[in-house]
Amino acid sequence: MKLLWGIFELLQVKCPSLNAILKLRKKLCKVQPIERKSASGIQIFVRPIPELIESAFATPSIAKEIRYGPQLSTHPQEIFESLAFSVRAPCLWMDNNSTRFYAGDTVVMPNFEEGIIKCFPKPGIVAFGQVAEHFHSVLLQNFTTTVELHPGDAMTLVQRGNLSIRANGRKVINFPVICSSDETSGNTTKRYNHFENFFVIFPLLPHKFYGPRYINFAATTNTGSWSDIAEVVLHDLREGSPLSLGIKVLDSSTGEDVIVVSQLLAMLVDNPRAAQICHQAGARSDFNCRVCTAPIGSPSTCMQLHPYRWLYETKQVLSRMAQMNKTQSESLRKATGITVPSEHANIYLSLPGFSPHAQTPVEILHTLLLGVMKYLGTESKEKLKSRSLKLRAASLFAIISTYQHCHLSSKQVTRYIGSMNGKDFKGLAQIGPLFFPWLQPNLTWLWLAGAILTKLAYDSKYPHFELRYRHLQKATIAVQRLFHVSLPSAKDKLKVHLLSHLPDNFRIWGPLSLYAVEVPEQMNGDVRKDIANSNRHSPSRDVAWAFAIREGTVSYLRGASGGGPGLLELGANSIIVKHLFPPIRPVPSRARIQIGRFFFFDNWGRIGKVIQHNEHTKTCLMQELELNGQLTSWRLRACSLHNNFYVPVGNINDQADVSHDCWEEQFLCSWRQDGSIAHSTLNTYFLNPFRMECHHTLGSAQTDVFLDFLLSKA
Repeated sequence: MKLLWGIFELLQVKCPSLNAILKLRKKLCKVQPIERKSASGIQIFVRPIPELIESAFATPSIAKEIRYGPQLSTHPQEIFESLAFSVRAPCLWMDNNSTRFYAGDTVVMPNFEEGIIKCFPKPGIVAFGQVAEHFHSVLLQNFTTTVELHPGDAMTLVQRGNLSIRANGRKVINFPVICSSDETSGNTTKRYNHFENFFVIFPLLPHKFYGPRYINFAATTNTGSWSDIAEVVLHDLREGSPLSLGIKVLDSSTGEDVIVVSQLLAMLVDNPRAAQICHQAGARSDFNCRVCTAPIGSPSTCMQLHPYRWLYETKQVLSRMAQMNKTQSESLRKATGITVPSEHANIYLSLPGFSPHAQTPVEILHTLLLGVMKYLGTESKEKLKSRSLKLRAASLFAIISTYQHCHLSSKQVTRYIGSMNGKDFKGLAQIGPLFFPWLQPNLTWLWLAGAILTKLAYDSKYPHFELRYRHLQKATIAVQRLFHVSLPSAKDKLKVHLLSHLPDNFRIWGPLSLYAVEVPEQMNGDVRKDIANSNRHSPSRDVAWAFAIREGTVSYLRGASGGGPGLLELGANSIIVKHLFPPIRPVPSRARIQIGRFFFFDNWGRIGKVIQHNEHTKTCLMQELELNGQLTSWRLRACSLHNNFYVPVGNINDQADVSHDCWEEQFLCSWRQDGSIAHSTLNTYFLNPFRMECHHTLGSAQTDVFLDFLLSKA
């Protein structure tokens, strides 16, 4: 509020005093919290989803980025380009022969068949009937009946549907939401005072809006359960609700009224919460997978999946359990893996167009980083109990982690590896294969397979969609098989099995990094901070108002309709713009030139080692690294240095993670008595192919060779 008042003063806009603005701060809320009560009697303050959507359309800078429908792509980079989006949020209107048709209209097709339109999956395609619960890799096979309209074909309207009557000729936007639910602590120690949080994300916005500044807070509670908060927030998406039928919204980017229809597209949650949503008995159940019916310990892979779970079957089992005694219910739970996590109704089972088993994508933060990589890291902790080995490991780690983007310390890796978070394990996955083979030769291939799978999962800059799908298949199979061979104590873990569904999730949902929960979980810290600063009498209300005030103020500053006087005319005065937004200085290269380090140069095409750096002439004397491209032992590329020449600093792109090759076919380097490493003088180096920010280190052909090599070790 002080910032807003300062901007008013700078703009020389007539405004009340700062104290008056602080008193009126609640009036700046675009989406004010309302109180709702769950079926169990828990009162929670909620920021309604319809008003959150209206606020997005009322902000011109956001409204102009909203896509008017799915944009199915063979190379998806956004959520709205994925197959899942086109199936669950297809177009609901189409113009044909100067007539606008909507979903729900009764029509006669050119072949004289009559039917009720379900949706329009693609331009010129009309779908009737039902939509498949689980996703097929071909778009049109997800619909019961589809009819293609050829040029000149015309449909005949028999009767208008409800959506057509509501729209009255206006455009209709199918505007689904993605929600995230998580538990956190209301204390700075993160140990006590349990809270449930709920956030809303708009997938029709580009991925650049997938960040803490654009994620919408919906509700929090410390008295209700996960089902209570879901019930009060998702109440707006129930069957027959105004939002499910269509509400009129003003699009500030065009100045036109549009009809917005919304439903739940996906839930981004960790595995325990996903099990609760799907009525699964949990990780220790005999049938612990929420996606398929694989029994625990089954050798299933992404190439041999068990049958999918279906929503109607889950409802049938729950109905039978309600009529059984405790012993019979427990027996059925053991035979099916389905349980009743709460005595109250689960709203996720009754939401229109939502199947919990199919629309809770496997999340790579908790499954891959805090699953596979943590299992490997915990196993290594047992090997580092002796003090002498810790000293050696710390010395080796210091050498390997000299790359500029490594934030880990040797103390973390050698002593506190079990307490690391997802960000730490993401960094460890990129350097672990160069470090742990010294300490755990028996897990060498598993570290390599886990590292390459992590890079493939998080890398969205893939050259070809089907090729990346095949690479993910090979990588997941290699990891699962190597767990059976090298680490059998973890082979039956649920997270190891869930890797089987990663390739299909990539094909259906697009790049896996789009659906990671790292960003929504960053919001937990903001919620915790508001809770700690409240009087604790009604934290649900206090936190909801705090977020409403902040997000409302930001909407005004972004130029939302009804914003403060003069804000929309900000660009008219160049002097004010210079005061508020000083010119951005050119961002220097991330590469900090250091003698002895390796750098990419000539547009990432070559690598060299800096020998000299002349600041006056702005040039570097570099020794080029020749990539032999050979697969020797477990390394991807063998390298050697040759040719000295000068390179302008402006041609240097960024640092390359190149290490001295201490392995070769045997250990060429040896330990000194002080724990350090005595490097051999051989001119052999290798380029770390597991760095996520360096997309140039792992070509498609080399990835195939590398994955086939790992599969041979399994």
